[in-house]
Amino acid sequence: MNSFEDAQRLDEAQNTDFHVAAFTFQCWISELLNLAAVQIAEKPNPDDRAFQNGAAWRSFLQHFSPKPERFPGLFCHLMSFGEHDDSMAEFLFRAIAPLATEHEITGEFVGKHAPPPWRLPRAKGILLIRSTIIRLCEWCFDPDPQKREWAILAINNRHFHTMSQRSQAHFLNHMSDAIDEAKNSSKWSQFIAASKAGPPEEMPWPSLSLDVAIIKIWPLLKRHGWSASELLFRLRDLLDPADLKPCPDAPALAHYCSHNLGLRQKGLQSIRNRGKNLPGLQIARHFFKP
Repeated sequence: MNSFEDAQRLDEAQNTDFHVAAFTFQCWISELLNLAAVQIAEKPNPDDRAFQNGAAWRSFLQHFSPKPERFPGLFCHLMSFGEHDDSMAEFLFRAIAPLATEHEITGEFVGKHAPPPWRLPRAKGILLIRSTIIRLCEWCFDPDPQKREWAILAINNRHFHTMSQRSQAHFLNHMSDAIDEAKNSSKWSQFIAASKAGPPEEMPWPSLSLDVAIIKIWPLLKRHGWSASELLFRLRDLLDPADLKPCPDAPALAHYCSHNLGLRQKGLQSIRNRGKNLPGLQIARHFFKP
């Protein structure tokens, strides 16, 4: 599907509303990826960045503005879209996987260990589905909108020869419209420069293991109100001591999350440490099974 109109035509031909929803899911996920990329590109100081702060859910509401009765249908389409062979669907699937693990262990949210929403009273069923979509958004590892658009166009232009015929047609249509809108703008010269640039040089990432571990379990920290001490307790169980060198203690870890990764959470500075009784600990262990 190259446009909203294409999606509408498919829906009319097949007597469904899935394709319009799927096209909107693609737009929603593209926006999330763009927002993350823009923060990194335009805010070199990590103190100015903020990730995993509810942006995915806010964006979802902006794209769909769903009334309560729409949540069941949207949820079904969301799950179906996640199973498709599509790069945006793959991003969604990476959020569905930890949500499924969380459900398997806790029984929360929609799944085989919870009553089917359609068997619950209508209001409770919708509330269960809504809470599941919100939680899915929390697992989505999370300026100028024109600038974001041109950055994506520049990347596609560099890799045009690797794109499918259908993707090439979509790119050319998009490019034609964008040029008409911005050919007299400074963004056009920026686009030319970005198009001619080679792939960025790979930079060393000495804290890769630490950063990945923190980002992966951050939704658990937010949901269960972990302190930095509790996060450090979990990380010590997951990582080699050398990986934790930047964060030797809880205050250093709290500072690292905020000032290096742009991850902030109220209560992180708390001295609480629930040890082996830490809620969400079993889920975190499941994510890092050898």
